[in-house]
Amino acid sequence: MPTPPRIAALALPATVGAAQLLLPAGTFDAPRGAMLGAGPWCLSDDRGYILAEALGRRVKDIPVDYEHQTLRAAQNGQPAPAAGWVRPATIRFEPAVGLVAPVDWTARAAAAIGADEYRYLSPVFTYDARGRVIDLLHLALTNTPALDCLPAVALAAASLLLTPPESPMDELRERLLYLLNLPLTTTGPELLAQLDTLKSMLGNGPDGTAATSLPALLAARETRIAALTAQVQAAVPADLVADLQRQVAALTNDAQTRTRDTLLTAALSDGRLTPGSLLHTHAQSLVLPALQGLLGSLTPIAALSGTQTGGQAPEAVAAAAAAGEWTEALAQEFGSPEVYAAFQRAEAAGSVRIFGAAQ
Repeated sequence: MPTPPRIAALALPATVGAAQLLLPAGTFDAPRGAMLGAGPWCLSDDRGYILAEALGRRVKDIPVDYEHQTLRAAQNGQPAPAAGWVRPATIRFEPAVGLVAPVDWTARAAAAIGADEYRYLSPVFTYDARGRVIDLLHLALTNTPALDCLPAVALAAASLLLTPPESPMDELRERLLYLLNLPLTTTGPELLAQLDTLKSMLGNGPDGTAATSLPALLAARETRIAALTAQVQAAVPADLVADLQRQVAALTNDAQTRTRDTLLTAALSDGRLTPGSLLHTHAQSLVLPALQGLLGSLTPIAALSGTQTGGQAPEAVAAAAAAGEWTEALAQEFGSPEVYAAFQRAEAAGSVRIFGAAQ
């Protein structure tokens, strides 16, 4: 379990209308009872510049409350109204001085400071075991800067105020959640529990050692998936699969054949095709998609629709045309005796007009 953060509350003079000292530079301490925490503390120049830059990247303004109520709210249930705000972009570090920034005081707080009702600004900061300042959490307007206690619930509230910049570990955590198909709201304990479950499901790695690393876990998962896939494939006989494939192919071919026959019959009925013609023979050799495209490009001929024989059998019309005036030239022009017979009927009915001829 990580060590709880060390937190100190420091007393500094509160001012209005000028840059306010937020944390002093160098090594600082205070008489016993003037602050909470085990000093002395140190804010070096190097750390001061780094801390000022880190604070400047924060999105939310840093609150200044009354009497550290932000920390006490979880315990006493009282609201924590703001006395002022520090804009992160205005924070700077001055050597031998410390962290400084103007405070945007509320009207109430400014009046209280002006009337000497409130005198001190108490920053709350974290520090390490060597007393080096780590971060500035927030500030409070108070006359008693030393906090009596910081219970565990207050420490939890203080930790929520920390907004460290994203680190490579944050990106690694997001990628791990993505690989495990977990939401970004997954907590640390939930993530560890999921990893433990995954480890128990996968067991040991190929070499017999426990698959504890993430690459080993992922490799073991892929191996397990491949093994399960092979088991499923082995459970189904190959001859059964082949027979099912043949049945599907036969049903598909039969359906396509019926569709082709239906399309050809319709085209012969409305005059787009004529029996025995070269176009009819070509259409019969086409696959279904090509046939659909060809028939879609043809225009029905009213004179060739219906029976196309005037009530007579096609063989009688063909025989009559062949016995009469059917020639090779007519065959090249009309394709079949049936078409020529239909042309003769249309011409006799006055439905044929030769363009370019004298009227």
